[in-house]
Amino acid sequence: MKRRFLQIWMILFFLTPVLIPGQRPQGNPRGIISGQVFDSINSSKLEYANIVLFKTSDSSFVSGATTNANGKFIINEIPPGQFFLDIKFIGYKVNRIADLRIGRRQLRVELGKIYLERTVIAAQTVEVIADRPLVEYKIDKKVVNVSENYAHIAGTAVDVLENVPSLSVDLEGNVSLRGSSSFTVLIDNRPTALDANDVLQQIPASTIDNIEIITNPSARYDPEGISGIINVITKKRRLEGVSGMTNTNGGLDDKYGADFLLNFRNGFGNISLGGNYSQRTRPGQTESENRTIFNDTTSTINSTGSTDSQRRRMGLNGEIQLFLSQQDNLNLGFRIGDFRMERTSELDFREVWSPGTINNNYLSYSDSERGGEMQMVAVDYQHIYASKAELSMRMMYFHRAGDEESSNRLMTADQTVKSGQLTTEKGPSDRLRGAIHYQQPFARGSKFEAGYQGHERHSTDITGFSQYDSVTADFIYLPEFSHNIDYRRAIHSIYSLFSQDKNRLGYQIGIRSEFTDRTVTVSGGDSSTPIKRWDYFPTLHGSWKMTDKIQIMSSYSRRINRPRGYYLEPFLTWTDAYNVRKGNSNLKPEYINSYELGIQLPFSNNLISVEGYLRERQNLIERTRQIYAANVTLHSVENVGQSQSTGLELMFNIKEIKWWDINLIGNIYVYQVEGEFAGNSYNHSSDNWSLRLNNIFRFGDATRIQLTGRYNSPSASSQGTRAGYYVTNLGIRRNLLGRNLSLTLQINDIFSSAIREYTAEGDNFYAYSRNTRDAPTAMLTISYNFNNFKQQRRNRGEEGEDFEEDF
Repeated sequence: MKRRFLQIWMILFFLTPVLIPGQRPQGNPRGIISGQVFDSINSSKLEYANIVLFKTSDSSFVSGATTNANGKFIINEIPPGQFFLDIKFIGYKVNRIADLRIGRRQLRVELGKIYLERTVIAAQTVEVIADRPLVEYKIDKKVVNVSENYAHIAGTAVDVLENVPSLSVDLEGNVSLRGSSSFTVLIDNRPTALDANDVLQQIPASTIDNIEIITNPSARYDPEGISGIINVITKKRRLEGVSGMTNTNGGLDDKYGADFLLNFRNGFGNISLGGNYSQRTRPGQTESENRTIFNDTTSTINSTGSTDSQRRRMGLNGEIQLFLSQQDNLNLGFRIGDFRMERTSELDFREVWSPGTINNNYLSYSDSERGGEMQMVAVDYQHIYASKAELSMRMMYFHRAGDEESSNRLMTADQTVKSGQLTTEKGPSDRLRGAIHYQQPFARGSKFEAGYQGHERHSTDITGFSQYDSVTADFIYLPEFSHNIDYRRAIHSIYSLFSQDKNRLGYQIGIRSEFTDRTVTVSGGDSSTPIKRWDYFPTLHGSWKMTDKIQIMSSYSRRINRPRGYYLEPFLTWTDAYNVRKGNSNLKPEYINSYELGIQLPFSNNLISVEGYLRERQNLIERTRQIYAANVTLHSVENVGQSQSTGLELMFNIKEIKWWDINLIGNIYVYQVEGEFAGNSYNHSSDNWSLRLNNIFRFGDATRIQLTGRYNSPSASSQGTRAGYYVTNLGIRRNLLGRNLSLTLQINDIFSSAIREYTAEGDNFYAYSRNTRDAPTAMLTISYNFNNFKQQRRNRGEEGEDFEEDF
């Protein structure tokens, strides 16, 4: 009852400023700028010219519009101030109108007739399109411009991240941020209820504007995750009127998909609606060897065969943004979707015991399916005070219905089933999040920030296990291996920050305190000990501008990696005849100390970025293997000790040749792990490095070719090593119809070199696996966007600058 009362109170608190307009202070009235655009030679009216308004003080974007069929435009809801206006259109010179003022004495500015001069082009001497760099460095993050990544435009966010500093992607599509798969994913600065890797696998690359990599977030952000935050920023339109984009793609091995985005904006608000559907398959080959020693008997199982995985996703999202007044904005958003992943395998097994006479051959058939529906609704409110202070509030609700089923059958050569297992898991998950943030700027470039964040989660999982019975030739349900799990967790956080930029020095100090209340209840089994714990997370960021172009940046943050829900399930779950899984109800969270120091050295059109980092992990959580019985391996999760990663990350952006851009990224680090497991002490270390080379070749205004290569070196863990591998990808893009239409061909893993090999060893066991996927793969994407300008305007045979970036 208390929890429900708190939820209702938070919702009312959030909506009070919106529902009671009289409580908001009335701001200054807003102004209007209007005009009409013509061709300077024949005085024809120019439709779909881009009109963009900027602040004179800092050249920041304010608003914009496009001209109608009569060449007329109007920009509403302009706050008081001084501005300049740019009028742009393909094949014409930019016309800039300066010294525009909006105030109480002049709320309407009528510019009358505006004439644009045609651009005079010397044949084949003008570079028309200015490409953004693939990766940009900001003071606190790296920004990946997805529109410049042609080799993965038909893929997902995971495919884009393959060529990003600090990140690596394995052959199964699992993302690691500086060697760790524990990180937080945000979509448009909002949390999500899904697993981080599941989220990235579901977002089409064609709907993403950019991706922000934040390896040392400030105290304002949730400290969950070992290695930081990946923030996915989706595409949006900021000009007035109706606009949109569509993407359709298809490729080999039954791969296809489509997505769309529609947007309408005027002086009162903005409405957007988007949707997507895709199917991706990944056929491949696998082989493995597993050796166990139990009661002086060595058993060896070798397997080879084919595997196939299929991912299907569909989603619909929308947002309504209301400009309530000059000081108040209200956003209402939703996202619904369905995700389904299927895996199948057909393997030949050979089982040999020594000493002994057992020498058997089997066929193994495995099927698994996982997925479910997801819904999210969000309300955001923002108020800006006359003192430039800002108050923002957010409420989000997630619901997810998940289900999973996997089966395995071992069969003899005559198709007789020797053994089989069937496991199921289903149950809903609900999450409620609320946040309040306040910031107040002061003189001398200083600012104070403070806020509260609350996160409540409740999930129920019903697991079932059935074993194949040769007498009935069917699966028999075993209640002793079936369980109901109730997981509840509430986290309440408060934080504050103070920052200042003075002369060439800047700093930010933050502190965050969190209270965690968690219970895990298992029916008919052991439940974990309830947790009621306070944690503290300090952060520190600093910067020093050595010159106008050279800047040194440093940062520190303390983070936490809480165990996942299924890590805590203290019961056995059989995955097949030779493997069983068990959680650990006493698992402790990891605590991470992260340090960074970096410098950027621009010269000419080039950039060199160097960043050193140190990450310390306590209560290290790792997946472990032990012998459970003859031929059976127990997989579990343990706190195995502590680790340290010390590394150097380098990036070179080279633009010495006009038609060729080179982006070279290197990451070198030493990983050390030490601790104790199963009564044995260990101390392992490995030298790890990765290299990414990205080339973009420009042929005229409309054609781009991207050739990328990456290599990941071998790496070690507490019980095993992963072999190194390299991948080469190619992307070709051709823009048509004045960049309204584009064709992109991508070919991935050109040399079929993406091979995953892993070896694990411990007391009385040895395991080796090798996985490959069918390659190369090819995809073709057709993209179309509208309401930038009309197609017939290109019939003049003239070229010029284009205001908008690719959609």
